[in-house]
Formats: sequence, structure tokens, C-alpha cells
Amino acid sequence: MNEKRATEWGEKLRALLGKKNAVMLLGIAGIALIGLSELWPDSAARAAQPQAQTGSVESREENLEARLAQLLREVDGAGEVRVMVTLEGTEETVYAQDETLEESLSQSGTGAESQLSRQSETQREHLFYDDGAADRPLVESTRQPAVQGVAVLCEGGASASVQLRITQLVSTVLGIPASRVCVTPMQLKS
Repeated sequence: MNEKRATEWGEKLRALLGKKNAVMLLGIAGIALIGLSELWPDSAARAAQPQAQTGSVESREENLEARLAQLLREVDGAGEVRVMVTLEGTEETVYAQDETLEESLSQSGTGAESQLSRQSETQREHLFYDDGAADRPLVESTRQPAVQGVAVLCEGGASASVQLRITQLVSTVLGIPASRVCVTPMQLKS
């Protein structure tokens, strides 16, 4: 019985799938799949999002290191340069909040001895938005961690003038005090 049905469906499908009809049906099926794909949440993108956030501190360090090394190679007398940047903590996400302030006045006692007291209470609630699959907290801002320190190894690091120029340059570029920058000579390979 099942073979008979399968044969009937196969014959109906062959009749529908003439060359012109086949191309048209495939086009309609493709358009339908594209339209349906908008209805399902993009789980691959959502799964990748937390990984991108956890790796962002490391990638920021690497980016700073590469840019600083490129800049420091141009310093007269520096020679070959290697840079290490460390950041304080991790990236911090600040979520939007709705704040409600309730104030109340109360009177105790009567006549000349009455006292008026004021009480205030603040209530904070995180704001959420609907992204189609679930309610997600609304991000107000993301704070990048501050630079904790910079170590620079360079061929010309034995020279006090090179150390000074590199320290001033790194301090100015990153907005950190010179005490957080260490410049030292690179061990020469023999």
C-alpha cells in the first residue's frame, strides 16, 4: 500500500516537474526558505556573542600591543621592539535601569511638639527588550578596562634617552603615568 502511494506521488511530482515548472518551483521554494529563515532565531550568532565578549579583553590587549609595537619601531634608536600590555579587570557592561523615587511625608505628635519627617525610597528595575526569541536586558554602555601597565623590550633599551622617549610616547598615547611603563633592553640572540 505504501509503495503504491509512493509511486503515485512520484508520478504526480514528475508531471509537475517539467523543465519550466521545475525551475519555477525551485525558485518559489528558495524564496519560501529565505522568508522562513527570518522567523527562526539565529542561534549561531547568539552562541557566538558571549564568546566575542569574553575574548574582547584579550583581543584589545593584542590590538594595543600590535599598534604600540608598530609605533615604537619608528622611535630613533629603538630597533626591534616587543610590547606587552596588561589591562585592569575585564570589560564591564552597564545595563539601563528605570528609577522610581517615592517620597512620603509624615507628621508625628500634635500642636507645637509635632515633627515632620520625610522618607524617600528609590526603586530600580532593569529595562528589557524583546528580540523575538526572549527578553534581553537593554545595554546602556560597555566600559573597556583601563590599561594597568606596559612592558617594552627593545634593542635600544639600554640607552637612557631611548627609554625616556619610549616611556613618554607610551604614557602619552595610552594616557597612563610613566610609572606604569617599563622599558628594558632586549636580550640579543647570538
